[in-house]
Amino acid sequence: MVRTGAVAFLFCLIASIGSAATIDLDAALVNAGFEASTTFSVLQDFSAGASPDQEWNTTAPNWNVQGSAGDYRTQAGTYLGNPAFIDPLEGLNVGYVTPGSYLYQDLGIVLQANTDYVLSYAVGRRYDALGSDYRIVVTAGSATLVEGQNMWTYSDNSATITTGGWTTATLNFNSGSSSAVGQTMRVWLANDGGSGINLYDVTHEVVFDFPGLAAVPEPTTIALVGAGLVIFGWRWRKRA
Repeated sequence: MVRTGAVAFLFCLIASIGSAATIDLDAALVNAGFEASTTFSVLQDFSAGASPDQEWNTTAPNWNVQGSAGDYRTQAGTYLGNPAFIDPLEGLNVGYVTPGSYLYQDLGIVLQANTDYVLSYAVGRRYDALGSDYRIVVTAGSATLVEGQNMWTYSDNSATITTGGWTTATLNFNSGSSSAVGQTMRVWLANDGGSGINLYDVTHEVVFDFPGLAAVPEPTTIALVGAGLVIFGWRWRKRA
C-alpha cells in the first residue's frame, strides 16, 4: 500500500508541474535576436569617420517600425577617433530605436486567463550614446503603447547602463482576469527620449536584443519527464 501511494504521489506531482507552467514570450517572438537580416546599407556620410563600417537598416524582418528604428550590424570601434558603437550581446545584429520611436511585433498567441508569462531581454548603450528613457511593454487587444489597462511594462533610462555595455532583465507577470483574455499579444520596444531630447536623435539611441534567458521547459518536455516518473513508479511496484 505504501508503494501504491508513492505512485499516486507521482501522479499528483506531474499534475502540479503541468499546472505551474509559465509561457515564455521570447519563444513566441520571430527574429527575436534580429539575426534575420544579412543585407544592410552602409551610411557613407556617417561611415567616413567610422572604423569599422557600421551597417544599418531602417526595417527589421518580422518587426513593425514606427519612427526611426530597425536592425543594425554593429561592432565596437571608433568614430572620428573616439570610442563608439557596441558589440552585440550575441550573434551579429541588434535592434535599434531612436527617441520617439518603437519596434513592435504581434506574437501570434492570445492572452490566457490567470497565466504566468515571462519575457527576457537585453538593453544596450553604445559607447557614443547618451541616456534615454526606454520601455519594454507587453500588451493585448485594444491596449496600446501609451494607454490601456492591459499592459505590463518595464522602464528605465539607458544612462544606468555602462557605456558600451548591456543589461539583461526579465519581465514577469500574471494575466489574472484581464479583460483582454483571448486577444492577440504584442511586444513593444520603445525609446521615449526625455526632457530636451530631440526626436530621432541618434546620440540617444537605445539598442535591444533577446538572448533567450528564460529557459522555460516546453510542455512536451514536462510530459516526458512526467511519463518517466510514472514508468519508474510502475516498474518499482512490479519488481516488489
